[in-house]
Amino acid sequence: CPCTSLAGIAGACVAGVVMDKTHAYRELLRFGFVLSALSVAFLASQVREGNGPMVGVSFGVMGMMIVPMIPVVVENALECTYPVSEEVSTGVLFTAGNLVGIPITLFLQDLIDQQGGCQGGFAPPTLFLVLLAALCALSSLFYRGEYKRMAAEGVSK
Repeated sequence: CPCTSLAGIAGACVAGVVMDKTHAYRELLRFGFVLSALSVAFLASQVREGNGPMVGVSFGVMGMMIVPMIPVVVENALECTYPVSEEVSTGVLFTAGNLVGIPITLFLQDLIDQQGGCQGGFAPPTLFLVLLAALCALSSLFYRGEYKRMAAEGVSK
């Protein structure tokens, strides 16, 4: 749906401006992960037969919450790994994400196959995704990464 892409792009633009103006990277990370987890749960609650318009809205909301997390996560990683080059930090981050994503995808496919195809509501694959999003949100609340790059450049938050 093009609306989901546009919502994600709009959310990323807002996150970019907020990061640039406030330098509150950790706070945006926490806030973004919590909102992303809530948007995944909202989507899961809307997936049922005959509820197409609300599923579309929930995908738009999810896109608006999850897509902006890409620059927020990258910015936090760059701050924590300074003086390592941005290219190396970003490359390691994306590689790790892919290495974690592969077994998650295989596990989700196995869950879908076990239940005989995709089903709405809180079926095991959906529940797994909601729990995974909640775990990410919860772990982000304990994140205390240093602003090494800003400290080295003499930038105050």
